[in-house]
Amino acid sequence: MSGARLQNWTFVKKDSLPALLVGPVSLMFAIGLSLVAHAPIEAGVIAVVIGGFMVSAFGGAYVNISGPGVHSAAAWMMGALILGGGSLDRGYFMMLAAGAISGALIMAVGLTRQVHRFDIIPIAVRRGIVALLGVWIIIGQIPLLFGAEPFYDYHSIGEIISKYPYFLNRAVDGITDYWISGLGLTALVFMIIYSSYQNRLIRMLPAPIWLLFGGIALAGYLRINEGAGYVASLHEQVHFHEGVMEWFHRANFSMIGTWNFWSVVLGFTLVSLNESVTNLRATDRLDVQHRRSDINTELTALGLASVFSCLLGGLNVTATIAQSSTNVQLGATSRFSNLNNVLVVLLLMLLASPIVEELLVPAVAAMMVYIGYRMAAPSHLRSVAEIGWEDFVGWAVAFGLGWEFGLLYGILGGVLTMILLQLLTSGKFGHILRFLFRPNTLLYQEDDNSYLLSIKHYGSFLNLGRVREKIDTVPSSAEMIVDCSLAEFVDQNVLIQLEYYEELFMRRGGRFEVVGVDDLPVKVHHPFASWMPFGEAPSDTGPLSNRQEALAEWAEESGYSYHPGVLYTGQPYYRFQYFKTVRIEGQRNRLVGEVAGLNFIMADVDYFQGEFIARGSTHSTMMYIQTEVQLPQFVLDRERLLDRVASFAGFSDINFDEHPTFSSKFKLQGSNEKAIREFFSKDLIELHLANPEYHLEARGNQVLIFEKERLAGANEMKGMVSFAEKLAVFLKNAEE
Repeated sequence: MSGARLQNWTFVKKDSLPALLVGPVSLMFAIGLSLVAHAPIEAGVIAVVIGGFMVSAFGGAYVNISGPGVHSAAAWMMGALILGGGSLDRGYFMMLAAGAISGALIMAVGLTRQVHRFDIIPIAVRRGIVALLGVWIIIGQIPLLFGAEPFYDYHSIGEIISKYPYFLNRAVDGITDYWISGLGLTALVFMIIYSSYQNRLIRMLPAPIWLLFGGIALAGYLRINEGAGYVASLHEQVHFHEGVMEWFHRANFSMIGTWNFWSVVLGFTLVSLNESVTNLRATDRLDVQHRRSDINTELTALGLASVFSCLLGGLNVTATIAQSSTNVQLGATSRFSNLNNVLVVLLLMLLASPIVEELLVPAVAAMMVYIGYRMAAPSHLRSVAEIGWEDFVGWAVAFGLGWEFGLLYGILGGVLTMILLQLLTSGKFGHILRFLFRPNTLLYQEDDNSYLLSIKHYGSFLNLGRVREKIDTVPSSAEMIVDCSLAEFVDQNVLIQLEYYEELFMRRGGRFEVVGVDDLPVKVHHPFASWMPFGEAPSDTGPLSNRQEALAEWAEESGYSYHPGVLYTGQPYYRFQYFKTVRIEGQRNRLVGEVAGLNFIMADVDYFQGEFIARGSTHSTMMYIQTEVQLPQFVLDRERLLDRVASFAGFSDINFDEHPTFSSKFKLQGSNEKAIREFFSKDLIELHLANPEYHLEARGNQVLIFEKERLAGANEMKGMVSFAEKLAVFLKNAEE
């Protein structure tokens, strides 16, 4: 067997196990998004299968799982309502035509490598449209949550809302079976608990799989206790057409000559593009090998898959985030995982479709209602408002126009509003217009591995595409400086993307630094604020909690500096293996000082693993120490955390025959076993036996220490410093 074939076979085997769990998750999303789009249940499955085969063969991403998209399904529902004149049944066939043309447009964007042009849509506008789509999902799925029939014909969204008291009364009075309405509400509560608590038992499986098992198990229970006829009479189970040919439907192009059709196509295309690009960039951040997807190539494959899927009766194909996030967390490393996912879905449909058809719809509806809430949560609006009032106005305009007239009008109206507000509030009306169409981003290569990007005059969503295009040509392992000193202002759209690249470069061994931003006037104390105030800015001098007061007093006594405010950076923690598949949101309550002559930073680190409904947030107190000598790279921990350090999975546990208690209590792993054994002297082993609660990791001349995956109390933090003082003796004397 040749080397290339052997490597491919290795990837296939490695990605097969994750597919066993990702496949059922994809199937649940296929069913749920078909319900959201008010399309036949098979439509979502068709998108998963065609997308998986075509994108894994022709795409440019590595661990992305393709399938129907959440945003796109809600946009499909809105488009079907418009094109069908109030009839979602009739609108479905017209949306097949719109989806096919939209796929061709996305394919054209990918082939011409013009995806950066769409960065002109400001983040506030995108969030407004996403919130709108989330509200539509909630409104459309609540009837199914309570066991009612889905609406297929209505002329306004208010018509559905007006029926909510009726659904609730039927559920309370028992007209709708208590088992059905109870399942929907219980499943919704479970989704909330799953995302809020880091319980190992609950998180043993992805949330959609728990709902799949729960919905099928309840149907089985009712079948045993109430009889098969009772279950069938509920009309609340998932049903696939029996004949394979009945799965496929022909697109209706009869409205192709109307403006309504093209406004739907263009709005749908922008939503699908934004969803795929956003999800691909988020998945790149999760990739343990820190590779960068070829987004244009991936879009070409997604567009091609959408054309075929829609022409056969399926939903359009996008890059997904919940499925991709689960895929990465389970250890997938190549695009073969997308293919394996399809094979598992096909096996489920071929061998277990009678079991899948036992699934009760309210369990799926609960998942979609929760997803809709996550898209439209008030916290998103608050985060937009904290950045600046002009962003809030842009959000509101996009939401309002999109609700009243359609997605295209919401997006265009939001963009135009943001342009006008930026011209007025910046005080640089003539300045922006003067340099709007002139090149103002210049990239220089200063030496073999060092680059400088100069942003002149302004940096905003108007030229973000040019900024991103220049940065994407630089290897992530290089050293890059972005100089904003010649810019009059820089807005949050550019700042957020620069923060994304800073993390990307740091994870891949490069260096990314932004200079000149601190000299710009800003009135809102927010890392991504542009220039205008919205409320009071938080301050380090504000009221402190009891814990913060204790830390401030301790810092003053010990000669440390204490900073209670939030620092929005992952440095220096991203260098460690523990954070290889984790994203850091920020640090709080930072203590900076020296311990036994070595510099240290201790902070409450806020981070999360996974994305969307697979996202799990954690807050831990961690200590970083910089040593004077190079240390062997290793990870020392008890069994509890080692599964989080995925990159060391290939190394065996290093045991010490003369210290059996240490070897049984700890797992010690690393690449250079000889150097590690020399470093772990008898005295160091005894130190760890006396302090078994600490996780210890070394990388070069840097050390990470923490106790538990939670915030530490003031006394626990003092104990960590005490342990570090004893450890410092070994760190200062170590030799690689």
